[in-house]
Amino acid sequence: MEDKKKNLLKPLLVLLAVILLVSGTGIGVWWWQNGELNKQKTDSDKKISELQKQVNDTKNQTATKTTSKAASNWKTYINNQDSFQISFPDYWAGYGVSEALDDAKKSKHIYFGLPIKNPDTVYDFGFDRNYTSLFAISVTEKAEYEATKDEPGVGQKIGEKGSKVYTYSQSNGIPGELNTGNAETAAGQIKEIIASFKILE
Repeated sequence: MEDKKKNLLKPLLVLLAVILLVSGTGIGVWWWQNGELNKQKTDSDKKISELQKQVNDTKNQTATKTTSKAASNWKTYINNQDSFQISFPDYWAGYGVSEALDDAKKSKHIYFGLPIKNPDTVYDFGFDRNYTSLFAISVTEKAEYEATKDEPGVGQKIGEKGSKVYTYSQSNGIPGELNTGNAETAAGQIKEIIASFKILE
């Protein structure tokens, strides 16, 4: 009887050992797969985070490029002799510059104009007849400016450096039709242009 029990017990023990081995292997495989999945999830999350950062960086760079492009569309007039600069919007493409001294040679006037469709019969402030003047920047000796600043026709002060005073004034009336478009639009941008005025060091 005991031999019979022993004979029955051996297969049961073998079966139990096989079950434990298979279970242990299954648990080990599950544990390993779970670890791999967690690792893959962590790697995926990291990649997603990096991609999101790249997308945000690209957006920021695009915004910066757009701003830079907008800034680069302005044409800058630099006057080294009189130490100032101003910037023009694209609407002022093809602008012209003319310079003149007053009779006493105490003020220098720099006129800025645009080409017009119909040539003018009057030569406007030193321009040829294909241009019209829209505004001027004047560079005046300080003593002269102080003596005349309350007189009619003296421009608005926009800066001062050493013995020089800078003023600007707009032309009277709206000029004829411009090559570049509407004269009123161009005239409306003068304050924006003057706001860009900068004295050079």
